[in-house]
Amino acid sequence: MTDYQISGKNNTRSKRSGKGKWQGMFAFFIVSFLVIAVLGGLLKSTIAKKDIKVSKWDSVSSFVLGLRDNQNSLFIFQKDPKRAVFVKTGFLGNDLSGDVFAKTASVVFGADVKNFVNLGNLSDAEIKKKFDNFISVTTPIRILTTGWTTGSMNTNVSRIDALRLWWQLKDIRSKDLQFVNLTTFKNPNKGKTDDRVLGITSDFLNREISKYLENTKIIQEDIDLKIVNSSDDDRSAYLAENFITAVGGSVVSITGDTQIRRKCSLVTNARSSYTVGYLAKVFICDINDAPQTDDKPSATIYLGQDFPARYF
Repeated sequence: MTDYQISGKNNTRSKRSGKGKWQGMFAFFIVSFLVIAVLGGLLKSTIAKKDIKVSKWDSVSSFVLGLRDNQNSLFIFQKDPKRAVFVKTGFLGNDLSGDVFAKTASVVFGADVKNFVNLGNLSDAEIKKKFDNFISVTTPIRILTTGWTTGSMNTNVSRIDALRLWWQLKDIRSKDLQFVNLTTFKNPNKGKTDDRVLGITSDFLNREISKYLENTKIIQEDIDLKIVNSSDDDRSAYLAENFITAVGGSVVSITGDTQIRRKCSLVTNARSSYTVGYLAKVFICDINDAPQTDDKPSATIYLGQDFPARYF
């Protein structure tokens, strides 16, 4: 082999080595920049430090988000089956603030709605565009530094829940979004205060939404659930039952109580079950142990005055 041939091969190897070094340095620079951006954003914001720890969602149940948009919609992400759904309601009231809107949606649909975001008046195409923007690879950086909302949007969704939602949604595309239109539903509640009418309305809407809220873990555990209304408000037991049945829980009895409780309490022989933990979080209950028996796992929810105070 000639000196020229050896030299040529060495030059080629040297070029490849040099190119590899530059690529490695470039990748290191990008990663370092992202890490510094994240750390800088977290360090400069005490709100972010607190917000990252606050979570209302367990990443197993459906994520329900009240949308303050022109259709007063709900966004629902269901893990099993995996799907993202926009439910257009059109009848919850355009003058409600975010937290009041979420509470109103909870009562009307008989479903636990704790999260909200103000979107403004958006078309379906604009909603899809915002969805695509949210599932982009840069969103985690945005969430950790400046938050995930833009402009006049405001929300009570914590950063940790936004990150969890992004992780679950990142492989869903806007073309796969489902839109359910309930705006043509004739609301018999309009201008009326009869609780019987509210019951008829909520029964229908609860059935419409529960198909997207069913929780496979709760269904599989099949724990017998009892409701004791100790709140001195007859509406509480009805709303609590809807909250439970919407996610696939089995309510075996509903009774009243002459002893009024201030705060909700959950008594169970299945403390370690997912269902008990989930319901304790939904109803904001203390968990107390029932005597251990060989009977089927069960839980009794004693509704306190704190429950209707949050919704009525």
